[in-house]
Amino acid sequence: EEAAITTMSNMELGTSGELKKRLGTASYEDEDPESGNPTVTFCGEFTIPPTTTEVVMIAGAKAYRHSGSGWVDQTDGTITAGDDNTFVGAVDEGKGVLLVTNGVNPPLSKTTTGVFAVADVESRFTAAGTVAHFDNRAWWGSTTTSGTVEYDRIWYSDLADNTCIPSSNNIYFGHPIIALVPMRESLAVHTENGIFAITPTGNSEAPFQKEQVTTRGCVSKRGVAVLPGGVQQFIRRDGIYSWDGGDAVEKISHALDGGYWPKIDASRMKHSFVLYYPLKDQTWFWLPYSETSGTQTEMN
Repeated sequence: EEAAITTMSNMELGTSGELKKRLGTASYEDEDPESGNPTVTFCGEFTIPPTTTEVVMIAGAKAYRHSGSGWVDQTDGTITAGDDNTFVGAVDEGKGVLLVTNGVNPPLSKTTTGVFAVADVESRFTAAGTVAHFDNRAWWGSTTTSGTVEYDRIWYSDLADNTCIPSSNNIYFGHPIIALVPMRESLAVHTENGIFAITPTGNSEAPFQKEQVTTRGCVSKRGVAVLPGGVQQFIRRDGIYSWDGGDAVEKISHALDGGYWPKIDASRMKHSFVLYYPLKDQTWFWLPYSETSGTQTEMN
């Protein structure tokens, strides 16, 4: 039936098209939640070369790393607690540095031996809506300067130095920047009205070329997943789309248009998020689904 796929709960499709019960979840290392059950606004792991793995999270107004036996508070910079103050992160894999930002507080930087300290951005901005690491540089989008959010501006660092951001290293787009996503040889800059490609030129006078590639992009700073091979899947107000780097995007969620998508809370779409789960070769989407107004719309 048309509505069957939209009325299931706690189910998943198997590799042969069969339906089976979805597995549940458990706390990391079977540990109790942090005192007071603060909202988790960031979590993940990254590698310090060559093989050290760091597991980290931000919950409430605190930032933590997991020591192997428990969560250790490593907060240094200011973190304003709030259900919608969610972070996005990027990793400088060569140096083993994690960069995170929530668009509210100054961006933070974390290494294996350090705390979550305020990232050095040479005072070019005081907050950023999104971040990426591409071409061995840090890229910060939708930045705040002197209390004013410049939604369409990107700042980028010098080569191999995340902390050096000359005054000329910025690009305006004319559209609010939603997400920055490295893709093959270019940096994909998602705006709701299109995806731009930033491509290195090798020319020191004009180091990057900016080109608008599509007329549709994502609506959430955490709403893009990169699949093996470089294909991006992303969230828009009317559904889920796929982009292979060409000049067109493809809607892949038509099966949800009838019974499921009309119940999505459009006002909360900017807080939706997605990740690619390689163990099962699946893309998982967290969407503000609301049977009745105000239910199941917190996206943390």
